[in-house]
Amino acid sequence: MVTRLVLGCDATGLSIVSELVSRQGELFVLEPDPGRVEQLRNEKVTAEQGAVGDPGAVRDLDIDPEEDPEEWLPELMQAAERLKRFESMLNDAPVEGDSFEDRVDGLLEKAKKYDQMVSVANE
Repeated sequence: MVTRLVLGCDATGLSIVSELVSRQGELFVLEPDPGRVEQLRNEKVTAEQGAVGDPGAVRDLDIDPEEDPEEWLPELMQAAERLKRFESMLNDAPVEGDSFEDRVDGLLEKAKKYDQMVSVANE
């Protein structure tokens, strides 16, 4: 099965998602805007709020520090699974780099080039 990851869902990202949603395979969107995440979820698209490289993403987990740490397990397991899927998709991305950050930067650079091509084509 093919897994696709869309990082950010501005106008270009939305057009990409609308094309990919009808294709076979898994589609995952990482988007910093909570309103856009909600919109995507309403359209039955798997979307998570967050930004690539945001160290604050861990702070956004639904964990109560007053709870017994064993109660955190389900939320931590879900976060670990999302991270594992994200890392797997990133590792399969057509970019190179010695570190996670290098690969993310390479992927973002490719996305910017694609966005420029789409902008020129729409003119």
